[in-house]
Amino acid sequence: VCSSFCRNGMNGGDMGSKDKRTRMKYEKWVHVFAGTDEGAAAEAMAEIEAELLSAQQSGYSANLEMISVLESVLVCLLAHHMDDIRETAIVLLNVLYDGHDLQLHESLTVQIATVDEAQLFLKIPLRENADITRLADGSALRFRFFGPSKELHAPPRWTDLPVSVVSLPT
Repeated sequence: VCSSFCRNGMNGGDMGSKDKRTRMKYEKWVHVFAGTDEGAAAEAMAEIEAELLSAQQSGYSANLEMISVLESVLVCLLAHHMDDIRETAIVLLNVLYDGHDLQLHESLTVQIATVDEAQLFLKIPLRENADITRLADGSALRFRFFGPSKELHAPPRWTDLPVSVVSLPT
């Protein structure tokens, strides 16, 4: 299923524009994930993760071909027969779309505790070793959201709100 889906999802015409290194990695990954060798699949997932983190560090715009291939392979892997591969593909897609690697360390569970016109409270867990001293006063932070306007029948709009950072005991 994976091999067929990946090959159909990114056909030879699409791959023709890819550089040789990217094409070779893609073909290797399709071959590995179509097989049954769990060790090889785990190694390929580690390689995909490393490629993704490398692309994040140097910037997605400098790695468009690799990002395209990574996304195609990871989407394909959502239908993989091994649970670990499917779960890792979900996490890596989140890393790709969110643009940060926090989900590799711990699941992000953002919870809205209270919403009203005056305040919005978000609980965002940070890594144990996170340095929040730069965030302490919150003056450099803004919360931006897109949603309905207060005016009846007005189109949705962007709203910027100031942020206050509060450290809570764990």
